[in-house]
Amino acid sequence: MQRFTRIKGLSEARRLPRLGKIRLGIKVPNKDKDPAKCSCKGVGCSKCTHPKETEYFICPPEVTRFYGTEPTELDVMFPIEDEEMCFPQAYKLYGSQRGIKCTGDGERALRANEKTGEMEDVECPSPDNCNFCKNDKGKPQCSRCGNLMMLLPKVSMGGVYQIDTGSIHSTIDVNSGIDVCRAMLGRISLVPLKLKRVPRVTHGSGIKEIHYTLQLEVAVNIEQLQAYRRDQNLIMAPGIQYLLPEPDIINGSPIVNLREEDEAGNGVVHDKPPETISNKIEGDLTTSIDPLDVHYRDWCQAGTEERLGRIQELQGLIGFVPGDQLRQEALGKMPKERQLSCIFMLQQLTNYKFPAAKAPEKQTVDQRGKSILYLESRASDLLHNPTSMKPEQQAHYVVFLEEMAIGLGKIKAPEPELVI
Repeated sequence: MQRFTRIKGLSEARRLPRLGKIRLGIKVPNKDKDPAKCSCKGVGCSKCTHPKETEYFICPPEVTRFYGTEPTELDVMFPIEDEEMCFPQAYKLYGSQRGIKCTGDGERALRANEKTGEMEDVECPSPDNCNFCKNDKGKPQCSRCGNLMMLLPKVSMGGVYQIDTGSIHSTIDVNSGIDVCRAMLGRISLVPLKLKRVPRVTHGSGIKEIHYTLQLEVAVNIEQLQAYRRDQNLIMAPGIQYLLPEPDIINGSPIVNLREEDEAGNGVVHDKPPETISNKIEGDLTTSIDPLDVHYRDWCQAGTEERLGRIQELQGLIGFVPGDQLRQEALGKMPKERQLSCIFMLQQLTNYKFPAAKAPEKQTVDQRGKSILYLESRASDLLHNPTSMKPEQQAHYVVFLEEMAIGLGKIKAPEPELVI
């Protein structure tokens, strides 16, 4: 009797996982809005912060272990030969409630029919000439978006990292690096490359500005190049042609929040992060979190041993004992934004909600200190045994302890991460 164990068109498909995101900037407070007085509880949101370009890559913890906290150069490889999958580029318009509303190439586009929800083929006149993508003020909401999918061989060969850009210069330079690699070696997959942040001077608005765009280089000298051409076996042989994950989006907004320049070379910032984000973590870690938990997702993606090690390290650093009343005075002296962050993290662990009249942002400094101890006591059994926690709970616990250590002056606050 014949047995069927594979589905044609499905069972033969293979896909590499996305291991994380590498970003091109950070969040900084707006001048006219104090994050401490914002509804975001003092950590920073699109109302009180905006993205700012950095000179270096913003990397997840497993990458910084190899490259440090401010790397300007990364060792990378393309996992497959199809450059259109490794670096897809398009105009994209996202809605606030649904995902992508329209995507195109400047000539043709697929646009969502608002009645049927189906994607329909239409003309794409480019954002400046498209009435569909303009807001009430006539400003185009559609933007260029390039999603670079690369292996970081020194970190892991088990999946890709995503880097997003809307920069014209970065897009041209990465595409050029791909063509140079193929021209020199006849292929692009599993070839050692360097991805760099390089300063570029622009004068588009009549003012000299410096932006740090992406540049892709083949990481071989002439002797190595000649050896590779003589013997292709010196480069890792391409194996199964895997599919790559779809570019990551958050709540219908493009991940790329930082665009280094517009057509004229002017520094511009678009697509600020939404106030709330329903964030899906790859694998089994799925949860809805406040977008301001800037390290939460990185700790979700870290290994269990790494999370538990960090918890133990921070507990020892601050002498943490859940609900210890001797800490009340110290907690009452913590900055408001750190108190609110600690309370928020503990609320994720306990599922406790304060009555509206006693909301943490309405409490005094001393009251917030007492609220932290109260929440710690509610979660005492869990906090005493982090090995029993689910991975997302361990991640919340790590961020809570980090905020506590920062608030008590035990460690220095890192620059906030750009949610991209």
